[in-house]
Amino acid sequence: MSAAPKSPVVVTVVYPATPGAKFDPEYYVQIHLPMVQRLWGPVGLEAADGVIGASAPDGGPPPFLAISLLRFGSLNQIQAALSGVHAPAVMGDVANFTDAAPIVQLSTPI
Repeated sequence: MSAAPKSPVVVTVVYPATPGAKFDPEYYVQIHLPMVQRLWGPVGLEAADGVIGASAPDGGPPPFLAISLLRFGSLNQIQAALSGVHAPAVMGDVANFTDAAPIVQLSTPI
C-alpha cells in the first residue's frame, strides 16, 4: 500500500498592529526568517516568506506589523516543526523583534 500524497499547508502568522506594539523589521527580515528556514527546513519547511506592513489602503497605518507565510508539504511536517527540538528557539525568538501577540492560521493553498 502506498503512502497518501502530501497535502501542502501554509502557516500564516499575522502580527497585529495594536496600539503601542513594538516591531523591529530589520531583525525580523535579517535574523528571524532565515533562522526559521534554517531550523525548520530539515523537517519540511519549504519556504519562509514575510511582508512588512506599510499602510492601509486609505493611507492610514497598517492593520498588521508583518505577515509570515511558512510553506510545508504536509500537516505532519508542521507538527514535527512545532514539537521538535528547535521549536523553543523559533518561538522564543519572536520576543526579540516584537511584543505583539501573533495570530496563527493553517491554510491550504489554492
